Amino acid sequence: DIKSKGFWAGEVWNKRKNGEIYPESLNITSVTKEGNMPSYYVGTFNDITRSKAADAEIQNLAFYDSLTQLPNRRYLLDQLDRALATSKRSGHRGALLFLDLDDFKRVNDCNGHSAGDELLKSIAQRFKHAFDLNDTVSRFGGDEFIFSFSNLDSRETAKQKVEKLSAVFKESFIIDGKILTTDASIGVSMFPSDSSDPETLIINADIVLYRTKAANKGAVQFWC
Repeated sequence: DIKSKGFWAGEVWNKRKNGEIYPESLNITSVTKEGNMPSYYVGTFNDITRSKAADAEIQNLAFYDSLTQLPNRRYLLDQLDRALATSKRSGHRGALLFLDLDDFKRVNDCNGHSAGDELLKSIAQRFKHAFDLNDTVSRFGGDEFIFSFSNLDSRETAKQKVEKLSAVFKESFIIDGKILTTDASIGVSMFPSDSSDPETLIINADIVLYRTKAANKGAVQFWC
């Protein structure tokens, strides 16, 4: 670009005298002499470390839950759109699991909201360790979590995911020196058989979730 246009502008990584790597915005201009031959080059740069950090923070706030650092509703819907498109092309099935903690209000009432927040963070950490990077684990809001699993061979594979999820609650949680136990009810909708629309999948799973909570807390129910 410098040779053909006489200038270049972009972002590069540079190194400070102390060895620290940092991002900078760089402009290089060719200064020519008679005959349009380059005489020398002038480079100007700006350190954009803070700008990049701010962009990363905005991205994090937009797509991740601030308490648990799990993906949020917006991220989930975006990933679910991708999963549905992939499922349509490949013919593989997928599952959406809607999970709601049982009696979470009791935890807040008896131990305080700070303990409730710590419990949510501990649960989120167990979720992260229980599933791989190809699975989407998100906090939908409050004490509700949604999971999206792709490339499932069958309904039985979805049940295995549910069992893995239920196992998260078999061991107690230590919060502020106290032993807390909790369980969760789960509603499941399969795609594309139940629906190929993200919002409909969530609604279906939500409906069977609350049917489950009304009938038997700590249980699992499929849409159909």
